Amino acid sequence: FVRYRERMEMIRKGPVNFLETPKKTGSLPLLFGLFSVALGLAFFAAALVQYFDRDVFTVGLFFIFGGGALMAYWKVTASDREKACDWYEQALSQKIDVPQNNNANA
Repeated sequence: FVRYRERMEMIRKGPVNFLETPKKTGSLPLLFGLFSVALGLAFFAAALVQYFDRDVFTVGLFFIFGGGALMAYWKVTASDREKACDWYEQALSQKIDVPQNNNANA
């Protein structure tokens, strides 16, 4: 209810410039990829300590390859992130409105 009041007050004050909001860098797949690889290596090490337990080894490989896929995705989409960052900086320098992906439930 408090957020509703804050939003209504912002609407009453007039147009809000969303250009000052920081742009997300899109590094979430990299973060989860690194975390998954680290978790997979931990499972792999646990499999070696337990005299090569195949089930734990399999789970470790799933995490290692899954994290590797996320890191590869992050690398493949680097050019798209660069284009979005350049567009955002250009819009910021020209002081035009940047479309925001606002969630109505947030």
